[in-house]
Formats: sequence, structure tokens, C-alpha cells
Amino acid sequence: MWAVALTRGLRRGELAGLCRSAVDLGAGTLQVTTTRVMVNGYPQESTPKTKVGRRSVPLDEHLVALLTAHRAAQNAECLRACLRKDDRGYIFTNELGAPLSPAGSRTAWGC
Repeated sequence: MWAVALTRGLRRGELAGLCRSAVDLGAGTLQVTTTRVMVNGYPQESTPKTKVGRRSVPLDEHLVALLTAHRAAQNAECLRACLRKDDRGYIFTNELGAPLSPAGSRTAWGC
């Protein structure tokens, strides 16, 4: 999550809403089409506020390798813990495989 945020400038809500279907590792791109926002204290899926927010982001070879390794590790963790993968396939999840809330992702940042 750090590598994508720092090198591609994705916001917390965009990172929390990033799904596997939005990442094309073969083409080296990700599409920002979904975000997670807090509404009345609860995380909800949303869309970027503006047309500029909906965008295609290029991934370099290093990020593709990191995301490939992350996906493999995530799959292995789910199998070891006998967890059902989230049907929406979020990239960045908590220990139980549930999507991060934008507020909860602060924990992942150490904030």
C-alpha cells in the first residue's frame, strides 16, 4: 500500500477501494473507479468525486512485481486461515480479508 500511495499518489479512500478487477498487471495499469468513504462513522463504497478523480494510473515493473507478490501472499493467507476471499476482491484488506475503511487505514500507516 505504501509503494502505491507514495509513487502514484493515491489517496487513502482510493487505496481502500482498490479492487483486483481495477488492476491489470499485464498491462501495468490500475483504474481508480471506486473509493471507500466514511458516512456517519461507517465505511461505504463510493466513486471519485470528480472526472479527474476517475483515472488510469500507470504501474512500473517494480510496482507490478510488488502487487503480484502481495496478491500471492494474500491468497496464501486466506487459504491458511480458511477464509473466504472477499467477492469484491479488494487489494488492501485487514487481517481477516475485509476491505479497509479509509479511517482504519491510518493504522496501516502507523498514524
